Amino acid sequence: MSTHARTQIRAAAKQALAGLPSIGSRVFSNRARPVDPDKLGGPCLLVYCNDEPQIEAAEIGTPHVQLRRLDLVLRVVCKAGTDVDDVLDACLLQIEQAMAADTSLGGVIPAGVQLASIQTDVDDSLETPLGVAVLLYRAEYQTFNTAPDVLL
Repeated sequence: MSTHARTQIRAAAKQALAGLPSIGSRVFSNRARPVDPDKLGGPCLLVYCNDEPQIEAAEIGTPHVQLRRLDLVLRVVCKAGTDVDDVLDACLLQIEQAMAADTSLGGVIPAGVQLASIQTDVDDSLETPLGVAVLLYRAEYQTFNTAPDVLL
């Protein structure tokens, strides 16, 4: 069975980020996965796609090429003591370096992905603070309107 281009992009990002020293194998390609950092043994990373705020037809007729822009989200979740910001920053450093080393995600997105923003938050109302960092990457890719599962 074929998979939507979004699924392929998510899988490529997960593969590119698996094995980072701070995150290891705790990379999940789904935003809905219940995350309990206490049970995971360290920071984890959720990889998912948000909006495609712009899809343009590159030509007239059917089939035609669609130019698509996608928001790829990388969400780090960790529990740490007073050094929660340091843990988040270490994860951010490794993620940014890995993404910069392979902006095409193994050739899946020839035009590459670009970091657009980073947001961080810490919930210190818990016994052990919970930190979250969200990296937003913008990806541009192409498909045919009749084949959204085939990346061009």
